[in-house]
Amino acid sequence: YEDFKIRYNPERMSNPDTINPADHFFADSRDIFLHGLIGDRRMGTCSSMPVLYATVGRRLGYPLKLVTTKAHLFLRWEDEKERFDLEATGRGMNRHDDEHFKRWPFPVSEEEIRTEGYLKSLTAVEELAVFLSLRANCMKEAGQIQEAANCYAQAARLAPGSRSYGLLLADLQQPGAHVQHLPQQVRVPSAN
Repeated sequence: YEDFKIRYNPERMSNPDTINPADHFFADSRDIFLHGLIGDRRMGTCSSMPVLYATVGRRLGYPLKLVTTKAHLFLRWEDEKERFDLEATGRGMNRHDDEHFKRWPFPVSEEEIRTEGYLKSLTAVEELAVFLSLRANCMKEAGQIQEAANCYAQAARLAPGSRSYGLLLADLQQPGAHVQHLPQQVRVPSAN
């Protein structure tokens, strides 16, 4: 943090008790993807900061994984000798265990852990699915509904163990959402 001035965008900080669905969190892709951290602003969120640290750490040979919990992305050090979680959005790194991320930033149930794949180290393909869903959220915020639907569909195809990608896609396929067509091979059935 101090050396490179990379920090969480203070405009995106919120308390879980005050989350507003209309906060436009995904309106500026610089808050979501790496270009916001390595550009002049040097700001990001939990969508980008753990990705930057994982990228640098992996290049240095560290066994770092990305992990999701409800509305949050964090790091995990995992090798044959040890495993612990790292919160990468504060000053420095804070070490935690899975119990912390079952409660923070939002409580998650065992059912959600099972249906969403929370708290497990992501594979490279599952990481790609996360990035596609983040892109979809940005596209949706920008009113590019067809592109958002395409990204959600690809995320659902890549990570069938995460129920939310299919639900987000189904939401966009509701009447009035202006999704013209999706290739049959990526169409995900609705949750009905």
